[in-house]
This record gives sequence, C-alpha cells and structure tokens, in this order.
Amino acid sequence: MNISKFLYVALASLGETVSGLFASKAGHLISDEEFEKLDSFCYKVENELIRLIRSLESKRNKGDWIDHMVKEEWAAYGEMEG
Repeated sequence: MNISKFLYVALASLGETVSGLFASKAGHLISDEEFEKLDSFCYKVENELIRLIRSLESKRNKGDWIDHMVKEEWAAYGEMEG
C-alpha cells in the first residue's frame, strides 16, 4: 500500500471513530465533557492528516516524493524460496 492510500484509510478510520463518539454521546456512554475533549482531538488529528496528505501529494506532483516506503530492486535479494 502506498503512503497516500494509507493516509486516506487513516482519515476514513478517524471518521468512523468520530461517528462512534456521536453514538456514544447519544447513548449516554460518555459525558458531554468527554465528548467535547475527544471530538476536539479528532478534529485536530483530521486537520493534520489532511495537511500531510496535501503536502505529500504536492511533493509527488512536483516529482519531489515517492509514494512508497522503500524503493529497491527485488533482484538484489535473489530468488525467493517456497
């Protein structure tokens, strides 16, 4: 999985977390104070993820970034057994 896809999955997972927060609040499983604290934290994380995605995509579009962790030739490892 490339980094961009990974970050979009993380962003979607954060959205699911926020949805769970609303359900927990509606079900009176967490207090309003707990909800506000967690919702605020999720909002900050969401904005940071969006900024990171935009920054990396901008770098990729300029040719300054590769979107995978390691760029190596598999041939350097020889034949895989099995």
